[in-house]
Amino acid sequence: LEEKWTRYALGVPLVILNSPYRSLLRPLVEYLDALQAQGDDHMVTVVIPEFLPSKWWQHVLHNQTALLIKGTLLFRKNTVVVDVPYLLKR
Repeated sequence: LEEKWTRYALGVPLVILNSPYRSLLRPLVEYLDALQAQGDDHMVTVVIPEFLPSKWWQHVLHNQTALLIKGTLLFRKNTVVVDVPYLLKR
């Protein structure tokens, strides 16, 4: 991912956060807080893959983390959340 991002990103930085024990929300919010504490008034874009399962009942199994992240960042200043649909086959 990093190699492809460097090739195609046109100078937009890619930040990958490591998170122990599969904790996603806390490292993300802490990182965004640190960015805002720098005083820069730049927009931050958070890209989240949204899995589109082939069966309606599979939706319950997927996208719950994405929904939690979107809900947490919804009213955050200078933060944009982008869903990227990813079709799951079978």
